[in-house]
Amino acid sequence: MIEQIFARELSPGIWQWCALNKQGQCQRDSLNSGDDETLVQSLPAANTPVSIVLRGQQVVASEVSLDAKQRKHAAKLIPFELEDELCANVDSLHFAFAHLQDDALAVLYTGRESCAEPIHTLSQQGCDVRVVLPDYLLLYREPGALTLLLEADTLSVRVSEHWGFSIEQALAPVLLERIAHHSGLAANPPVKLLLFAETEDLLTRLQTWLPDTWADIEQVEEVTDFWGAMALEPSAARLNLRRGSLSRQLPFARWWQIWRLPTYVFAAAFVLAMAFNLGAYYKAKGAEKQVLENMNAVYLDAVPNGRLGDVERMLESKLGGSSADAGEPTNFMFLLSRVSDAVAGHDDTTLTSYSYNGDQRALQLTLQFASLGALGEFRARLTERGIESDSPRTTSVGDGYQARMKVTEAN
Repeated sequence: MIEQIFARELSPGIWQWCALNKQGQCQRDSLNSGDDETLVQSLPAANTPVSIVLRGQQVVASEVSLDAKQRKHAAKLIPFELEDELCANVDSLHFAFAHLQDDALAVLYTGRESCAEPIHTLSQQGCDVRVVLPDYLLLYREPGALTLLLEADTLSVRVSEHWGFSIEQALAPVLLERIAHHSGLAANPPVKLLLFAETEDLLTRLQTWLPDTWADIEQVEEVTDFWGAMALEPSAARLNLRRGSLSRQLPFARWWQIWRLPTYVFAAAFVLAMAFNLGAYYKAKGAEKQVLENMNAVYLDAVPNGRLGDVERMLESKLGGSSADAGEPTNFMFLLSRVSDAVAGHDDTTLTSYSYNGDQRALQLTLQFASLGALGEFRARLTERGIESDSPRTTSVGDGYQARMKVTEAN
């Protein structure tokens, strides 16, 4: 079962990639090369994880020491702890770090643009890029051993779990001599040398570059390429450069490609439904207008000089008699509708209770007012709506006033 794909950019736009099994080793039968489109087309599935192998010359491995308090702010402090060895502006660099034992932190840093470019290239093609690591941290390693891989123009060295480097062939002999005498390897030399090279000639050349102090160290040689010398360790992924400003983003573009057609269909259905409902609304409005016109015509036939308004209630009022026992309709709904209209929309006025007297054809109201001015305005609104009110009986309640009054139809 393919766990993930590791891709290495050989030259601008040209990639070499290989599938890794569960043990983190390359499946040689899956080794391919081509441009980014070919890479995407060769993926077993659209969501297959893709990891990018950066050229080691682009990425520097280092180490810093921070106490427990400083480690809480490691992301901000590390660039300044390494300031003396940086050859570029801090703002143009991208950092990744992992906590080691005690106060030590392993650090990788590289140019932000050089790291972002391959990520952007593959992400634009729809790849799910999850891991970005330099090639030297992907070399096979044994505890206490030093791994060296010589390719056509580059020497890659993995010194420890989190430290290594890649360098051009011309500088390789000098650097190997230097790290053998002027680094931690002088005090703790490797117990074994794992030598990998693409050809027999390169392997022989690599052996001639080894410092004399390593002459008695056990050597294991193998003719192979980078993929044969590769073995992904879970610990290496702790220094994944796919983080911070270069961390994974939600795949909106891919989601849009999947949901574009359903979205268009839904939008079209929504527009049609809105158009249908709008047509039905205007049709109902037209029917309502016709009904109101018919009601007004009936009212004017009955009351030629009447004033248009709530004609249904007015007709009921005109037809009402003085005797409650005659079974004639009351004016309860008429009075209540007028009172409700006067209360509606005024936060300083609240109707708390009411009762109707059929003999007097009057409503007894209990209301709450924010002020006496609000009470006066309410009575004025009743008068405007053809309702008379008697003198209210008011009492102070908290910050407002409670009033009881009787309202009847105006003569």
